[in-house]
Amino acid sequence: MNRVRVLLMEKVLEWVSKVNSAGRSYGLTIIVEGPGDARSLRSLGVTTEILTVRDIRAEILESPGEIPGRAFGILVDFDREGSRLYLALKRDIEELGGVVEDWPRRSYRRAGLPKRVEEAEVFLRRRGLLGGL
Repeated sequence: MNRVRVLLMEKVLEWVSKVNSAGRSYGLTIIVEGPGDARSLRSLGVTTEILTVRDIRAEILESPGEIPGRAFGILVDFDREGSRLYLALKRDIEELGGVVEDWPRRSYRRAGLPKRVEEAEVFLRRRGLLGGL
């Protein structure tokens, strides 16, 4: 395996480990756009709770009292639409007393993963890395 692939694998493993550790230690919940994004993250080894945008919007409307004090990482696509969605969700969650952690989103891209979250699994599989995770 060449050095670039090894470094990519190390960065992805570190990101997955941090997300899972945050899920275990303080209940970090990851929010993604849809089920394909959730499947992709699960294939990387993410074990913490994952909610889709639809799920979190329903929770905000039906059970807003469940949001205060909870920590969320919003991992939506890195495009114009995703940026707008990120800001809207962040505002809604924080207005209800939830905490939005920005590090999962920032470090996802720093790990070298693709702009579209649902493509992470295929991205790593094509590089022969998914079996190593």
